[in-house]
Amino acid sequence: ATTDPTNPVSLDGGVVMKISYNQRYATDSCVTAIVQGICEKNGIPCQKFVNHSDVRGGSTIGAISSTHLPIPVADIGGPMLAMHSSRELISAKSQLELNQFMTALFQED
Repeated sequence: ATTDPTNPVSLDGGVVMKISYNQRYATDSCVTAIVQGICEKNGIPCQKFVNHSDVRGGSTIGAISSTHLPIPVADIGGPMLAMHSSRELISAKSQLELNQFMTALFQED
């Protein structure tokens, strides 16, 4: 398994943040706190995807872009089975929760 067993991700578990302590993803601790705060304030479930410590994991365009742009970045999305395959699967509930998060994010003061 590529995920850390202490941070399991489920299809109906809510918005997912991808976190890598060797900075293979763009999400840092400050942005993690912001995302968690928005989720808590709006009653939106939130989960963390953390790579197993001995698995390299993929880098994302977010991590590369964030080194060139002075803006906070978070790798977030809905939990998915078989990402990048021809048969990706996501929970309708999780998609609605992601939509709720994005609405709440852009309504923040």
